[in-house]
Amino acid sequence: MLMSDGQQNEDGDAAQVPVGNVPVYTFGFGADHDPRVLNAIANHSMGGTFSHVSNQNNLSIAFSQCLAGLLTVVVQDLKLTVTKVESTIVKVSAGNYPQSKDDAAGSVTVSFGDLYNKEVRKVIVDLLLPAASSPASSNILNITYTYSSGGKLFDASPIIVTVRRTGGGSEEGEPERKEVMMEENRLRTAQMIKESRIMADDKKLDGALEKLVEAQSLQENMVNDESNPLIGMLKSELQQMSRLMKPQEIYENQGRPFALSSETSHNRQRFAARGDDPKELRLFATPRMDAYLEQAKSFDEDPRKPLPSVDEDEKQELAAEPLPPMVGGLCYYIQKAIRSFFNGFLKCCRKICVSDSSPQDR
Repeated sequence: MLMSDGQQNEDGDAAQVPVGNVPVYTFGFGADHDPRVLNAIANHSMGGTFSHVSNQNNLSIAFSQCLAGLLTVVVQDLKLTVTKVESTIVKVSAGNYPQSKDDAAGSVTVSFGDLYNKEVRKVIVDLLLPAASSPASSNILNITYTYSSGGKLFDASPIIVTVRRTGGGSEEGEPERKEVMMEENRLRTAQMIKESRIMADDKKLDGALEKLVEAQSLQENMVNDESNPLIGMLKSELQQMSRLMKPQEIYENQGRPFALSSETSHNRQRFAARGDDPKELRLFATPRMDAYLEQAKSFDEDPRKPLPSVDEDEKQELAAEPLPPMVGGLCYYIQKAIRSFFNGFLKCCRKICVSDSSPQDR
């Protein structure tokens, strides 16, 4: 964990220092801190995030969220590999996690590093399928993953994704799945926040605000689901970003660090603090993070009040969701995290059929 004003007072570029295969969590505080250096350091690490602390008296709140994740790591060195079968992989969207390609095998591997309890990583895979002249089932994708837990390496059995091809050139495709639409909307919104920040860095504040208004209009066109708070959080994120966009001084002191912490959160699919109001923007927060947020606020109000221990926190979680017996060396929490991971993946695996003009989702 690196807590700093981001000001470099020695020769060299701290953003270019190799940190190895570990996450680095950076916290920028102070009115004149440089968020760009701290954000770059976090992005160059494996799974690290940059958090903006606009009031350094609230540092314990931002710190508690990071600590909550580190105390609940259930999977380490998680790697996902998707390999083409009767398809061509056009693109794999997984934030800024490292990707490696094997052209000979037609595969892409994404390295996610560690996964916290209740975290999910969603991946969108764009596929190009050959024309289908008649109805048939096609194996289009092979999915494998590996991870470590307790010092042991686990290599999961492959999963084959199969779709039913209807064939013909005039057929209607299935409607796009809501989960895919939501994830694509989130990715597009994150990209627009980045584009807005780049314009503001170039002192084009009017254009930056227009980009944020465009992003807000995008949310209004989405079908909101009360059980999915994502749209509401994105709206709140865009509204706060807009308030911090003008004048230039406000943007540089508050808007830029807010935007960069937003970008790192979306890129990692992991919570990052974005100023003084941690209640509204809880994107990617886990139950332990929510619990530690309340504990940190309680501590700030009265530092003499005793806080529960980590063991007591774990007992509370187990009481809410009991831990069944160990199964083949793989505990319940790891199983659930990986199951959630692949539910998210399969819901966001999009099939593009161009030759038979029948786009469908898988």
